[in-house]
Amino acid sequence: VNLSFEMVVSSKTQVDHVLPFSRTLDNSMSNKVVCVAGSNQVKRNKSPFEAFEHNPPGYEYDAILSRADKLPSNKKWRFGPDAMERYEDERGFLDRQLNETAYLSRTAKNYLAHLYDEKSEASVRVRVIPGRMTALLRRGWGLEGILRESSKNGETAGKQRDDHRHHAIDAFVVANTTQGLLHQFARAAESGHDVVERLAGLTPEPWDGFDRNQVKPFLDRMVVSYKPDHGTRGARGKTSGQLHNDTAYGLIEFAKEGRSKVVLRKRLSDLKNPEKDLNAVRDPVLRNALKQLWDQVKANGGNVSRFAEHAGLQGVLVNGRRKRVKRVRMVDEQRVVPIRDRIGNVYKGYMPGGNEFADVWRMRDGTWKTVVVPKFDSNQPGFSIEDFRPKDKSGRTDPTAKRLMRLHIDDIGALGEGVDYRIVRVRKFDGAKGLVYMDDHNEADAARRTSKKLLKELKPSARQLKALGFRKVGVDEIGRVLDPGPLEK
Repeated sequence: VNLSFEMVVSSKTQVDHVLPFSRTLDNSMSNKVVCVAGSNQVKRNKSPFEAFEHNPPGYEYDAILSRADKLPSNKKWRFGPDAMERYEDERGFLDRQLNETAYLSRTAKNYLAHLYDEKSEASVRVRVIPGRMTALLRRGWGLEGILRESSKNGETAGKQRDDHRHHAIDAFVVANTTQGLLHQFARAAESGHDVVERLAGLTPEPWDGFDRNQVKPFLDRMVVSYKPDHGTRGARGKTSGQLHNDTAYGLIEFAKEGRSKVVLRKRLSDLKNPEKDLNAVRDPVLRNALKQLWDQVKANGGNVSRFAEHAGLQGVLVNGRRKRVKRVRMVDEQRVVPIRDRIGNVYKGYMPGGNEFADVWRMRDGTWKTVVVPKFDSNQPGFSIEDFRPKDKSGRTDPTAKRLMRLHIDDIGALGEGVDYRIVRVRKFDGAKGLVYMDDHNEADAARRTSKKLLKELKPSARQLKALGFRKVGVDEIGRVLDPGPLEK
């Protein structure tokens, strides 16, 4: 049934909890849908699967799943057969998180209270502020959205967790939360939920004549301090992360430089583009059978989920026999860390576990070049940076190259001067292209914001690093910046 505007605003439709509220206590928007009133009466206090799995008259569970597939992912999974089991798992996780947070808060309070002799002073010097109260005060004092506008119409969307400076805003709120406010909040909480929500608009200002714009200049000047993990290489040292991934790949053809041809197992449900991806299935008979199945599913309006479900439950016809398939062996090309047997033959490989650091060199002709060193190589016995000296345009190692700086993840650098001055953090490296990915120092989730095109990704090459006047800077625990200035004028 297509719901018209007239139906939505009439008694013919209702707002229903996808997973029953009485069993989940989930009143969030992701658990609500508009549905026909009659369907809601049939569903009653059940999940969609429980209510419609046996296809009562007038309802087809497969058709419901097909329509639900068009919903956002945070709603779509609630229509699946395992929705209630998934919810129970997630609820258990959330309960554990809340209990652990409360325990850590009490432990931190008891620890910090030892800095003072509270008994002899007859005064409580260390208090734990409820997070919900902090959120209400932050909202009541107009501090949400102070870091930047977060929507087209200028309205804010709550706490801006993708900016590290939101911790400073919470610290400001906590510092201005008095014992009187705590008691006022406790009394309001005893009176009911609505009273607590209204508390944000009734609280006194932190000081007379308070304006949130008084806080903004301090936030704008704030520089976030990071602690890079450089590891402690050596006989008894520790690494800054995994040297390689856990999954081993079978090798078809090993390449000392570049990408090797490997075999890996992959779930059918993880395929992004079956039209292309199925060509990499190693078994030719299974490959053709899966391609035929995909053509059938696609012709009937199905998607990857339905294709994987069909192959896993009903199977595909392989050499005259029906075979259930959930994973397939696929051929791919990857850079791998080789594993050798006793006589030195390479028999399997692991994906490298990331890059350890990037060295920026000045070449003989004055140009800059970036050389990225993987974690696996940098932690091998006898490792020498001389083995990673940059090569000139002719492909020969440049013995006169001078190393200008070494960059690790979470190192802080500066670009430009004056009005163009910008402080950035190193986020990751691209070893193949010699790029250093950077974010503004305050960005807490730049990858998400970049994927939504809210900001332009900064990934300068060595030539661009020189042009931008990049240099490493020091930032101490209270945000003071030690900047030596551009390396070359």
